[in-house]
Amino acid sequence: METKKWSTKKKVLVSILVILCAAIIAGVLYMFFKPDPLPQVSTAKVTKGSITQTLDMSGKVSSSQKGNFVPIDGTKVLTVNVKVGEYVKKGDVLATFDTSSLNSVLAEKQQAYLTAVENYNNAKNTAVSSSAQLKEINARLAEINKELEKQEQEQNKNNNQNKNDQNKTDSDASNKFWELVSKALGMDDINAALKKLDELLNSGNSNIFGSGVSELQMEKMQLELKKVTLEAQSGTITQSTYKTIMEASKKELDSLTASISSLKKGWIAEYDGIVSEVNITPGETCRSAASANIDISSIIDLASGNTNVADIVNALLGQTQSGITVEYYPFVVDFVLGKADIFKVNLDMPCRVTAADTVVDGVVTYISPVATQSSGVDISSLIGSGSANGVDAKVTIDNPTSSVIIGLDVDISIDVDSKNNVLLVPSEAVKNDSTGTYVYIYNPKTKRITFSKVELGISDDTRYEIVSGCNEGDIVITSVPTGTTLADGDKVKVVTSK
Repeated sequence: METKKWSTKKKVLVSILVILCAAIIAGVLYMFFKPDPLPQVSTAKVTKGSITQTLDMSGKVSSSQKGNFVPIDGTKVLTVNVKVGEYVKKGDVLATFDTSSLNSVLAEKQQAYLTAVENYNNAKNTAVSSSAQLKEINARLAEINKELEKQEQEQNKNNNQNKNDQNKTDSDASNKFWELVSKALGMDDINAALKKLDELLNSGNSNIFGSGVSELQMEKMQLELKKVTLEAQSGTITQSTYKTIMEASKKELDSLTASISSLKKGWIAEYDGIVSEVNITPGETCRSAASANIDISSIIDLASGNTNVADIVNALLGQTQSGITVEYYPFVVDFVLGKADIFKVNLDMPCRVTAADTVVDGVVTYISPVATQSSGVDISSLIGSGSANGVDAKVTIDNPTSSVIIGLDVDISIDVDSKNNVLLVPSEAVKNDSTGTYVYIYNPKTKRITFSKVELGISDDTRYEIVSGCNEGDIVITSVPTGTTLADGDKVKVVTSK
């Protein structure tokens, strides 16, 4: 049988059909069995270089010292040469005054001091005399109490009714007596009140305490009252109050004498600084806000409640408002070192202070030897993982610019460590989980990654020092697509590298 040959046209058509079928089958198989796309990653090389670790904090600016220029009462202001916010140099004249009227003011202060000395000496002498009289009174009171006990024993021989009546009389008289004493001690003028009560007792009118009060009981009351008065006079509070007033008056007198001498030249800036207050105007006569009269009984009453007498008196004598205040250079920044940073910072460390995008140089000049408990709230205290404590520290700025404003917060950067010729990787290459700290190293030949634990050294804002776990020239993974998790041995596709 003769075989029929295909025409060329038919052969071409069949070939095309076979190719199309093969392509369709291959496409279908690829759709079902195609491999997942490789994760696209970014990489960077492990390099050697220098790195500096910086500690960044914030703090509040203040001046290291203030020049408080206080006007003297009765001084007339001639000129005021500065305004708030102005910068002054050492030796600048801030204001001038007419000092012709100050002689009378000085005389008043001298007289006030002499009066204070006299009052203190009187109080001291009275205390010595009162102590001696107290011994005599206590001895006499002991005799009276024995006599009253003896009388009570004799009364016991009488009927119980008489005894109860007498006890009631003694009790009522005693209650009324101490009621009067309590009222006297609670009055503003204690000495006058006690004196009035003493006159009442010495009047011989025993009816003020009810009927049936014996002469011996009246004498006891008089002595008890005298004892209260003498104890008040011999106590240390009265003496210390007068002594503090005397010392404060002397301090005021010395200050006034020195001030009058300096006022003749005007108020002069002692250092470079900035003016923060101006409370005087040309032509005005300065008047002190301090009280001219001191209520001694009020001071004693306050001091009896464990209040420091010197603080009370100085508060009463020192209420004068500053005429001009200059915040002297250098400025300081107060900040707190946390527990993790205390041993990284040392005295005399240089630092950078940033205020309103302006950077000035500073030096660490103070680190407290004692930790303080913070009054604020931090995350660790909320979750119970630690306490908000730290160490107070100061940075000094010798040459502040106009951007460094007292009372505002500034940023502090301190270089706490620096190393040269060490292995470095970008910070985003370092990962942490329950297994520890690690990186993924990329092999460009196999296109696969290797899990490698690393030991870190110091760091800066963008890099870590690698102590172990990597070699120079290694390629590490720095980023992966969101949601992608890598594992040891995975194959990846590098899209960017550094």
